[in-house]
Amino acid sequence: MISRLQTAAAALALTLLTGCPSPEARLDEFLAASEPFRVVPTESQCDTRVDITGDYLLAVAAILGPDSPILFDASLTVDTTGEPWQLSASLTPLDEQRAPVPPALEGTAELGEDGSFVLDFGEVILPGTANPILPGLDVTTTLIFEGCTLSATVGCGNVDGMISVPVGVPLVGSTFGVVPIGAEGVADLEPVSVCPE
Repeated sequence: MISRLQTAAAALALTLLTGCPSPEARLDEFLAASEPFRVVPTESQCDTRVDITGDYLLAVAAILGPDSPILFDASLTVDTTGEPWQLSASLTPLDEQRAPVPPALEGTAELGEDGSFVLDFGEVILPGTANPILPGLDVTTTLIFEGCTLSATVGCGNVDGMISVPVGVPLVGSTFGVVPIGAEGVADLEPVSVCPE
């Protein structure tokens, strides 16, 4: 089902970028056709709350190009001194050579007792140098991570939001995952953009 949604989204983006006579009508058609296939995160996917503080390579498999993950250098911090726990995230986009492309995206969220969280970054700009799907093209989008802490080094989930520039396309159906960054840095790490089965 997700592959059908990816195909529809990719076709929509290609049509709009190559000069669609009525982008609004095309988007309405896409939204109507894709609704039955969208992934809706559920709390049952989460289990136990853990402190996931650390530095990670975070990968987003966007619905428009899941085979070209968008990469971030992610610094995650969990404050366990009160209830509920607080998760803070600082995500710096990475370019094709995995060099940082500031500024970082900053977000905070409550970390539920089952390890669930919703990080809402609001409206952000993904620089074209960090855009592997449409290289060189800046993208304006809202960005929401709905996920779980599965262990002290594993967090993953779904990505929601709405691209507004250059075209209007929903991100629903996108996913993310993290890999810890060790002393060797991010250069040779294999990105993970889905939850382990």
